[in-house]
Amino acid sequence: MSCLNEQMHQAAHNAIRAAMDASGLQEVEEIKLSPPADPSMGDLGMACHPFARVLRKNPKVIAEELAAQVPQTDGIKSVEALNGYLNLRFDPTYVISNAIAEVWNAGDQLGKYETHKDKTLLIEFSGPNTNKPQHLGHARNNVLGLAMSNILEAVGYNVVRANIINDRGIHICKSMLAYKLFGEGATPESTGKKGDYLVGDFYVLFDKHFEEEYAAYCEGIEGEAPSKEDFFNNHSDLGRQAQEMLRAWEAGDEEVRTLWKMMNGWVFDGFDVTYKRLGINFDWVDYESDTYSLGKGVVEEGLTQGLFEKREDGAVVCDLEKIGRDGKKVLLRSDGTSVYMTQDLGTAQPRFEKFSPDRMTYVVADEQNYHFQVLFGILNLIGEGLGDRCHHMSYGMVELPEGKMKSRKGNVVDADILMDNLQHMAAARIKEQLQTEKAKAEEKGVEFSMLSDEEIFSRAEKIGQAGLKFYLLKFAPTSRIQFDPARSIEFQGETGPYCLYTYARGNSIARKVAEERGVEVTELPSMEVLSELGTDKELAVGKVLMEFPLAVQEAAEQHSPARLAQYLWKLANVFSSFYQDKDHNVKAAPSPLLEARLALIMSVQAVLKRGITLLGFDTIEQM
Repeated sequence: MSCLNEQMHQAAHNAIRAAMDASGLQEVEEIKLSPPADPSMGDLGMACHPFARVLRKNPKVIAEELAAQVPQTDGIKSVEALNGYLNLRFDPTYVISNAIAEVWNAGDQLGKYETHKDKTLLIEFSGPNTNKPQHLGHARNNVLGLAMSNILEAVGYNVVRANIINDRGIHICKSMLAYKLFGEGATPESTGKKGDYLVGDFYVLFDKHFEEEYAAYCEGIEGEAPSKEDFFNNHSDLGRQAQEMLRAWEAGDEEVRTLWKMMNGWVFDGFDVTYKRLGINFDWVDYESDTYSLGKGVVEEGLTQGLFEKREDGAVVCDLEKIGRDGKKVLLRSDGTSVYMTQDLGTAQPRFEKFSPDRMTYVVADEQNYHFQVLFGILNLIGEGLGDRCHHMSYGMVELPEGKMKSRKGNVVDADILMDNLQHMAAARIKEQLQTEKAKAEEKGVEFSMLSDEEIFSRAEKIGQAGLKFYLLKFAPTSRIQFDPARSIEFQGETGPYCLYTYARGNSIARKVAEERGVEVTELPSMEVLSELGTDKELAVGKVLMEFPLAVQEAAEQHSPARLAQYLWKLANVFSSFYQDKDHNVKAAPSPLLEARLALIMSVQAVLKRGITLLGFDTIEQM
């Protein structure tokens, strides 16, 4: 069944179609309706200028003639011609009452649609490395993946949430070598550190010693110094040991493998804590230590089939002309070791075999745009149409005030620490507000109950999560952003806490009406009762309410949770304008207007709660 928003647009379309047919415009197939630039002009409008040549008339005259021909239509209050435009205005009572009814009748199916019923979509996100804790950049990936998977599930997909843990490679060996050389048997228990932080410390420590080694080498030579990459690969003792450790790992050396398993175990435990706090669970987890060998098999099979070719030095390459690009892509190095592309091939093909997804989405930063274009092209070579079923949800990096984050230098915003800081900042604001409320109560001689510290920090955690997630989601995924912690937890403006506050404010109004007037609305009021609504502010709320299905659908189709985040802020904003207006004092409203306004409030509450849940954070019943 179509939603109210679609019904209203279809009704307007049909009415204008009838008017055009009656005016000699039967051959014009496309009718372009859109909201006027000036909302005071109406709800939907159509320019009549394209018809001037067909009818040989002034657009102003055409608009006037069409306005006279538009039939009376349910939900359309009026049709007006203005300067060559045909403007339609919705019937306020019809829109508001039906918008409320649509929300109430949906029940627990609110925000759930069957657009992609019986289709499977696998979405890969997070993809951390086991040499460091997750930072703000990972947080954006995690938050985007969480929200996107929820939204895709809402439009009917059977969603498989997948992760790929990058648990092998030279960067992992750097942490392992530093631990072996300088660790002195430290453990998360002995140091009191979260496992991923402890391992990350050794990653930074390796780089510190490497920089010292590089500086000493450069001082002792004449002429131009080698690049750090060249020094690492050909001159550095630390580089030599790290590369030897990687080769030993690939050869299955027991000592190296034991150290690797121990340190990765620490990191996995740390990641689990971070994921739990973010509200993230995965249905499937791949490990690069498994998929790199699977990828080798895929490449070797492709070589046998003539899809790839072997160079004189033994490297296996793909001629990119086969996928419409220039150059050649190395898939196996001359020494037989794999590259990132090998891993992704080894990850993708088994996923297609296991889950048979109709779509496979990768949430990965825009630095990898070209990589995924090549990957999807190669997948099409391996299996017809495999690459066409893949989508790269590219997103921009999160930057610090001083620029892009570099994990080797230790100047990162770690996700756990950021979440801690947001929680403490929110707790401080709650305590400040409580003191203000307490002072007001004392002035009035009213008893005031303070919240326990436990309850304050529980609410502060929800506010911090809302601030973090909404801030990271409100921008289009492709945009590069600079995170502002203080701004993210503001209770005013386009923030998650503002949406939480608006939700809690609605609860407060309903609770006070129940206490002071003894009125509660537990069932959808009759259309006769709802017809009491019709003011401009009530209509504004109703019109935004009926946009909810469209916001969810567009967020899914555009792979952009920003569409839903912006919608929720818009709804919170128009609702705030409604309840703050002195002429819309809900508690003072006479019956049955009181019941109608309560139904409107509860509809807003239901949509806010559902939308907030889709974005991946929780509401607060009382602020």
